[in-house]
Amino acid sequence: MDNSLAQMLEVGSYFVWFAMVLFSLVWPYVKLLLMLHVWIAPVSTKTRGPLLMFLDQVGKWSLTDNFILFLFVVLFWISWTGSDVVEGGSASFRLKCSPSVEMNTFLGGTILSLLLGHAVLWTHRWESGTLSTPEGSPARPGRARLITTALGLVSCIGLVIASFQAEIVEVYFGGVIGTFLKVTGQPNTQRYSILGIYTNLGTQGSAYLQASFCNCLFLFVSTILCCFLLLL
Repeated sequence: MDNSLAQMLEVGSYFVWFAMVLFSLVWPYVKLLLMLHVWIAPVSTKTRGPLLMFLDQVGKWSLTDNFILFLFVVLFWISWTGSDVVEGGSASFRLKCSPSVEMNTFLGGTILSLLLGHAVLWTHRWESGTLSTPEGSPARPGRARLITTALGLVSCIGLVIASFQAEIVEVYFGGVIGTFLKVTGQPNTQRYSILGIYTNLGTQGSAYLQASFCNCLFLFVSTILCCFLLLL
């Protein structure tokens, strides 16, 4: 992390540097400290509930860092196979980014933090009695409200599924890599979707990376599952 931050400052990428500091260094610890404070301190129910809800919702953005890391793994996978014009025969070249234990630790810590947020929020609701239906609430909403809600949920499911195939990032390779791609007849501009990133990880021959990337897609899967359950 320290090397990455230093390199960001050297190339003048101040926005990315600020985002990395905020979401990778500051926010994860602030979230855990606030959950610990709410867990052990005598906080009122009215204050504790909204705070835990905020931490649970905003905390899911921590997966953005992991998504960017997997995007880097895909970006730095460059391969070429052609003929050796000097000695004859065939020649090949590969550039691959291989994540190590640091990435696994960061991914595991992020997922554990999300699970802890869900557990603390559920404990608060169980202790305050908000898990059960409050007395005096209507037994069944009106037909128009049910239809509107159902249409909204179906639309949400469709948009989430469509987002898997939508191209979300375009990368331009310059410098040595860009020159190499140009010489070998490969495009130096690549566009990626979420599904494309997952497929590219598979072409690298690493089922483990694909499984790890699925953990980053927890937000998408949980959103679809939540909508289906609400439709029922």
